[in-house]
Amino acid sequence: MVVLHQLIERMFNQPSGEDDTFHLLLSHFHLDFRMVTPQGRQLDLNQREELFR
Repeated sequence: MVVLHQLIERMFNQPSGEDDTFHLLLSHFHLDFRMVTPQGRQLDLNQREELFR
């Protein structure tokens, strides 16, 4: 979990496209994993990609 939070922090604190952080972050999630937002919304793989872009 700590690594994922560090990757998210790195993504938001560096210029877009500077390294492979985005792809590294997404590689930690299983394809069937669903992320639940604080509002209760379930995000699939495509929606997670949109969230972090």
